[in-house]
Amino acid sequence: MNMLDSLRDVVKYSEPKELAKYLGIFAGVFCLVFGLLIFMHYRRVNWYTGQLKQLEAMRKQTSQILRDAKLVKAQQQQVEEILSKDKDFRIGEAYQSVVRNVGMAPKIVDTSAPTTGESISGKTEVQITSHLKGLSMKEVTDFLVGIAEIPQLYTKEVTIKRTPGRQTVDIDITVATLELE
Repeated sequence: MNMLDSLRDVVKYSEPKELAKYLGIFAGVFCLVFGLLIFMHYRRVNWYTGQLKQLEAMRKQTSQILRDAKLVKAQQQQVEEILSKDKDFRIGEAYQSVVRNVGMAPKIVDTSAPTTGESISGKTEVQITSHLKGLSMKEVTDFLVGIAEIPQLYTKEVTIKRTPGRQTVDIDITVATLELE
């Protein structure tokens, strides 16, 4: 109560100029403190907004990782089913069958014997590499489609080189399969 009495005395007995000066100082300090509080509030709001955006980005990334993991699991299941259907599958015989079916036998310059590649979770990759010369693009696509029609086979690598001065291409192709160990 004592403080209010002294404030009332200052207002009552002060000169108008002095009172205006005190009110100006009070209003300035009040605006400064109020402005500082608003600044701090919006700064904190912006910080939380940034954190929410980061969390949303991480949530989307996690969601994508989970979808990819489901897809990989489904593909692993599919590979397991394909491999368990034909346990006596031989890549050399299947590859030669494709070559005969699409008429590529005369175009093959060199074919390697099946080679064992890396082992991945209980499965060994077996590969065959061939070099074919003088193919049209239609023959290349027919050959690739013929390989894709056999579920155990997949094309690991294809290098297509244009034959100089002709309308044909040469290809180096690596075909692979997985075999249970």
